Amino acid sequence: MEKKLPLRFYVRRLLLLLGLLTNMSCAANMRPGNGDKLTLPRQVFLVRHTEREWEGEDPPLVAAGEVRAQALAETLRDAGITRIVTTQWRRTRDTAQPLAKLLKITPQVIPVFDGKARENIDETAAAVRSYKDETVLIIGHITVTGVIAALGGPRLPTICEWAINAHDGCLIGYGPDRGALRRRNADQVARIFRGAAPGDIPVEQPAIFEFAVNLKIARALGLDLPAALLARADEVIE
Repeated sequence: MEKKLPLRFYVRRLLLLLGLLTNMSCAANMRPGNGDKLTLPRQVFLVRHTEREWEGEDPPLVAAGEVRAQALAETLRDAGITRIVTTQWRRTRDTAQPLAKLLKITPQVIPVFDGKARENIDETAAAVRSYKDETVLIIGHITVTGVIAALGGPRLPTICEWAINAHDGCLIGYGPDRGALRRRNADQVARIFRGAAPGDIPVEQPAIFEFAVNLKIARALGLDLPAALLARADEVIE
């Protein structure tokens, strides 16, 4: 009787194949600029960080995110990764940690800050180009689609979870008003200081949402957004 291979065997090879095809597509579209010789890595994998906590300035991964980080390590352990790039935020470093530990690689940290996603994209792309004949794993945020474009791949529209992300290169940003969330947190802390038991304070869902559209990104992608959509936006970036 033929022995059945585990599902992860097929998933691992499918992901590796998709990564290879994506890399071949990106490499085929790269062109040197201004007469410079463009050095290229063998292969580039781009991954957004796994699930994280929502509270705190630099939250860690949740349990499900840690499981996915381990799964990423299992998937890419035989992919020949020689370089790992993360940002300074814990969620990207924690996503990379299982594979980095397994392969004994110290990740390169390229910082990204609010409103400066373009700088991170450019620096990451420059770092990748310097890794001649290597296999690189990039673990980032919403910036991963920008890095794909910067490396010669297709420009991809991105819909992100905060309105402010539209300023960082997302086509659309939609999510809870972060200022309102902080005010509600402050109100709950004040109630505790006034004597309320934490267990008596109900869990609340966000009530105020923001919607932003980046028209500059839409034009760059050749997209004609409906007027009705733009009319509903709280902010249109032109």
